[in-house]
Amino acid sequence: MRDSRPDGARAAGRRRVRAPLREDDLVRRIRARLGRSRFPVLVGPGHDAALVAWPRGAGLVLKTDQVVAGVHFDPSRESLADAGYKALMRGVSDVAAFGGIPVAALVSAALPAGFTLREFDALFAGLRRASRASGAAIVGGDLSRTEGPLVVAVALAARATARRPKLRSGARPGDRVLVTGRLGGSRLGRHLRIAPRLRAGRELAAARGVHAMMDVSDGFLKDLSRLARESGLAAVVRPERVPVHADARRLARATGRSPIAHALGDGEDHEILFAAAPRAARALCRSGLEGGRLPVTDVGEFRRGRGVRLALANGKEISGAAAETGHEHVF
Repeated sequence: MRDSRPDGARAAGRRRVRAPLREDDLVRRIRARLGRSRFPVLVGPGHDAALVAWPRGAGLVLKTDQVVAGVHFDPSRESLADAGYKALMRGVSDVAAFGGIPVAALVSAALPAGFTLREFDALFAGLRRASRASGAAIVGGDLSRTEGPLVVAVALAARATARRPKLRSGARPGDRVLVTGRLGGSRLGRHLRIAPRLRAGRELAAARGVHAMMDVSDGFLKDLSRLARESGLAAVVRPERVPVHADARRLARATGRSPIAHALGDGEDHEILFAAAPRAARALCRSGLEGGRLPVTDVGEFRRGRGVRLALANGKEISGAAAETGHEHVF
């Protein structure tokens, strides 16, 4: 039967049923079109940051990230100062996973119509606070107006401290799965008070036996699935070993979900997930990082295969389907 709707209505109908665009799919599409990186680009898209060669063998770490009102913070109950702080520190956390030292930041903002000077000052106060805390000097940027929500994008330049970063693709069969700090419940406020693990990242970048690193931003299991996939391996996690943050326990009382479910899937923890040989893993778990102030926990292992699995106390293993419960950008 012929569709009697106008062309525009038929087109709108087709648009409504299209599959959503997902971040990982878009990244793979971008990488396929760009092909292999060429010198001086040493590490391109698909990792926590880029790496570009500098003279005399030094490395330039490049990273960009953004904060969108209504997506990364709630403007009805969270301050613009916190949004500005988060906008810069999100990228700094990825720089930490490269063992980098932040040097400079370029800040671009699209301001909504009616944005006031007082609001701008609050936003910039948060950016300045993050700049001082991270060492990334704000050196420029761009401002624009938008009819949509506030958008703040930050591009970072950082100095690499190791000749070769520990990429997501570096895990080896038999490596242990390790994570710094504690996980879960970040939405109670830690998602705005990001404390990038810069010192820990430099220590891990220099440590023997550490083979792969990445920032935990979209949920522990989701990010672990990415590291395992990039390394061509499977990862097995023992849930009872996962370090649970007190915020996850508090949030669990309100949501009805278990604390471990929050720890495995909440996201925006901004800890460092890494792979290390067993001997190095044992040493790091004993000593911790940052002078012993930051704990390191062994939560599982990498082995040949694909995907993420959860090893239960009864000896059975189940698919880590919760790897898909972390944050997902859907367009």
